[in-house]
Amino acid sequence: MDRYATLLPSGGRRVVAVVADGSVTREVTPYLDDFGDDDVLLLTGSDPPAVARDGVAVRVCPGLDDVHQALKETGPVDLVVVVRRMGSADHLRAWQRLFFHLRPGGAYVVDRTGVADDDRVFERSLSASAWLIGTSEDDLPAMPRVRRERLLAIGEVLQAPDYLIATKRRRHLLKVREYEAPALLPVRSRHRLEVRELAAEPGGTFTSSARIHSYEATHPIPHLETAFDHPPIRMRHYEGPIVLGHNGLAISGDSVLPESFRYHQVRAPKTAAPDVGPAWVRRPRGLASPRHLDGRFYYLDYRFAGHFGHFMTDALSRLWGWDQAKRELPDLKILFGTRPWKPTTSQLEYSVLKGFGIDRADVVRVEEPVTVDAMVGVTPLWHNSPPYHANPRTTEIWSRLGGMAAGDAPRPERIFVSRRTGLKNRDCTNADEVERFFADRGFEILYPEDHPLAVQAGIFAHARVVAGFGGSGLFNLAFAQQVETLIILNHEWYGARNEHLIACLLGVDTHYFWNEAVTAPKTPGVYDADAYQSAWRFDFARHGERLDGLVRSVP
Repeated sequence: MDRYATLLPSGGRRVVAVVADGSVTREVTPYLDDFGDDDVLLLTGSDPPAVARDGVAVRVCPGLDDVHQALKETGPVDLVVVVRRMGSADHLRAWQRLFFHLRPGGAYVVDRTGVADDDRVFERSLSASAWLIGTSEDDLPAMPRVRRERLLAIGEVLQAPDYLIATKRRRHLLKVREYEAPALLPVRSRHRLEVRELAAEPGGTFTSSARIHSYEATHPIPHLETAFDHPPIRMRHYEGPIVLGHNGLAISGDSVLPESFRYHQVRAPKTAAPDVGPAWVRRPRGLASPRHLDGRFYYLDYRFAGHFGHFMTDALSRLWGWDQAKRELPDLKILFGTRPWKPTTSQLEYSVLKGFGIDRADVVRVEEPVTVDAMVGVTPLWHNSPPYHANPRTTEIWSRLGGMAAGDAPRPERIFVSRRTGLKNRDCTNADEVERFFADRGFEILYPEDHPLAVQAGIFAHARVVAGFGGSGLFNLAFAQQVETLIILNHEWYGARNEHLIACLLGVDTHYFWNEAVTAPKTPGVYDADAYQSAWRFDFARHGERLDGLVRSVP
């Protein structure tokens, strides 16, 4: 490989992963000699051979998943050399899975003697990428985001008669899932980060007493079950270097901590960092020299900071561990961030945390990335994505907020929670007509944002019948104490199920009226942001008579 030395990382003792077949054959031995001054991880397909050389660790990895796991535990490497014999399509899959284990400047090397067929799909894929390498991010043609990130990660490509070599640029971080964090993070960080579990509770199945009625438009609406499984929940104490970025991103070294995932149970959880597929993100810019905070922090940062709906679901559901953590770590403080590009006063967070019983002196708000050396993180109780679920302990958090309600708040028994027309997202184009319909039938029309939070809490605490457009205005149901009937007007491509999870936890008789949206998904069955946020019109011809009968029958 000497002739390709300019493409390979140099300087110092390198970490080299050699992916091979069963034994140390004549194909593998030269690599052990070539990398005699390096630390070599030999990943074999079957029983490990005896290797009489310092600096060589051997691990049996029959499949690609095993190789991926071994490299996860190793941390970023300088070279991945693939000698294992497999078809070109399998080589492509291996490259897609293993390439991001490389450090910036690292190289992925395939020995062509290990390509077992003439399909050349791997070679064609690299060729298709090569002509775009070096193109600036702004000049790349339109393409799926993950493919775009893979292209941006490739430095150079060489297709020689004996080797295929792709070098890597940019720094990528492994998404560490919750179940593997306590064991994996210390090993991966060379014990610079230690993880101690403070609490763990088993999962279970929640069966709601709510009755759900769904009046549909053009197709059946999924995910309205009243029984769902909820996973185990855990609370962890991290000690070691941690970087906290914007929008709920927590990083240590080359790992993304599980607290960064808004929906931690999906196959490919997303974070605030640029996504590179199920297991990886690109490290965002702007984290080079963050300010350091002394102390211990309970991590409550969340996506879309300052947004009422996201705080009431994504953030609030993480408070279940606060009391125990504060008892064990008396100097612990809540930490959350803001969005500098959309500044807020954070009065929402301060008010709700006060209502929960947390002193302002125990709350730290940051406006820029910071580093900390000690942090407590927890499993969120809320999961507004398949598999949809909410842990029943969420209601314990809600009940703590009862004292927030203003004693002099209006007390209408029937309210309609409206949204102003002309909104960018999910605008109901005949909202005025809908409001008149409900007002004529004794409902108080409510725009929650027009009232202080304490007044909102007071109104919802005493309402018996709550109707409204789907969306965060209805999340005030967390303050509800007497609600018996819930009526939700939505368009059929709005896939969020926050209102449904709230209704299930409260055990409320719930009626959905689904309507056609202006914009339908481009591909049926595939999430489409434009369809999700589409404008729509309440269909009185379809639903008017049924809705009228319902609101008149409710006591």
